[in-house]
Amino acid sequence: MFFKLKYLNLSNNYLIGSLPSFLSNLTRLKVLDVSYNQLTGNLPSSLGGLTQLRVLDVSYNELTSKLPSSLGDLSQLQMLDVSYNELTGNLPSPLGNLTRLQVLDVFYNELTGNLPSSLGNITQLQLLDVSYNGLTGKLPSYLGNLIQLHVLDVSYNEFSGSILLELRNLIGNLPSSLSNLTQLQALDVSHNNSQ
Repeated sequence: MFFKLKYLNLSNNYLIGSLPSFLSNLTRLKVLDVSYNQLTGNLPSSLGGLTQLRVLDVSYNELTSKLPSSLGDLSQLQMLDVSYNELTGNLPSPLGNLTRLQVLDVFYNELTGNLPSSLGNITQLQLLDVSYNGLTGKLPSYLGNLIQLHVLDVSYNEFSGSILLELRNLIGNLPSSLSNLTQLQALDVSHNNSQ
């Protein structure tokens, strides 16, 4: 009966426990919103089987563990919001397969490592928020190729190096690659280890 379901919004329901396994059977699902609950446990890798999914919002829960690389199989995904959880580990490289993605929000988790180079493939990104994590390394030059970006927030991480040199052309003296971001309306690189 529910297998034809295309839109499922369970947000703001005080749900507890883990994401139920039956969700992976809803193969026609286009929107899955379970935000603002008290869900715990892992983000199941079986969600990668929801190949029609356009929106996945699991924000404001208590999910732990790593982001599953199977999310890279969601080729139709336009919005991925896992913000305000307790996710750990790296951003998986297969996220770069999500070439239709417009919103990638991983704000306020416990993610570490570098921004994967594969994110440079997501040329339709309009919002990229990786703030309040433990990400390291330098801001990658491919950010300058994401010419649809309106919002870029990398604040409150551990990025190092000459971030300001990478961004200089945006505000008069900041890297040549980011001067291509003509749609950018908000940029936050505060609270990092830049020089």
